[in-house]
Amino acid sequence: MQLYEIIDRLEEIVPIAGTEQFPKTLINGELKTEIKKVGVALDFISSTLKMAKKNSCDLLLVHHGPPNYESISSEVTQSKIKLAKKFGISVYTLPFCLDISPLGSTAGFIKLMNFKAKSFPVVFQGRVVNNGVYKLKDEISHTELIKRLGKYPSSHIRVYGKPKRVYIDVAIAAGGGFQTDLIEQVKPEVYISGDLNIRAIRTAQELGILLIELSHSSMENFPLELTAKKLNKCLEVPVIYIEQEEPNVLVYNNKNYER
Repeated sequence: MQLYEIIDRLEEIVPIAGTEQFPKTLINGELKTEIKKVGVALDFISSTLKMAKKNSCDLLLVHHGPPNYESISSEVTQSKIKLAKKFGISVYTLPFCLDISPLGSTAGFIKLMNFKAKSFPVVFQGRVVNNGVYKLKDEISHTELIKRLGKYPSSHIRVYGKPKRVYIDVAIAAGGGFQTDLIEQVKPEVYISGDLNIRAIRTAQELGILLIELSHSSMENFPLELTAKKLNKCLEVPVIYIEQEEPNVLVYNNKNYER
């Protein structure tokens, strides 16, 4: 398939409509380039480019990439584009449109966790979106929830709030879903996402919501393997998942840090 044919097919599978403020972007490559193999990865970084090259990929589809997550004109971005050119790898981004797709990270996370859940519609930047936030269908105990999340390959789990014995209203938004407007719309007993911040904590404090944080990268990285498998059935060329190593972030506090 030529690159423009793959882009056209991706527009059918993961349409941009309604998410134009987060544009899909061809970072490197020519539209008439013949593509024989596609790699799918979370981030546009040197290691994923090297893995794409190692696996003989002509095209790398990434979720996090310029101009949505970094400046395309920055020195670091330009050095990665230079590496892509050297390897002969075209690079195309699939940003927010993938987040709210049935092929996206939250839907994939739910499947990997073997949760029974349904999409909860929310308003984001003036439009109703589905598949970005899910709610569990069944009640679950705090012990069971933490036990199951503990088996997921996240670099950490952080919890804010007062736990209850059993929850009947648990919401999940993969990636950077700790946004106050989403929390206020959903109003669950428990809200699970990545990138916990003080604004989310203060909102949860007022509403009496327990917050559970897994790493942003893990909640979006590993579900992409499911995305790659689905794209492999939709495109006329092989599609593989390129796994990224989960960053090992050390957390210090005043109980274990010597000043």
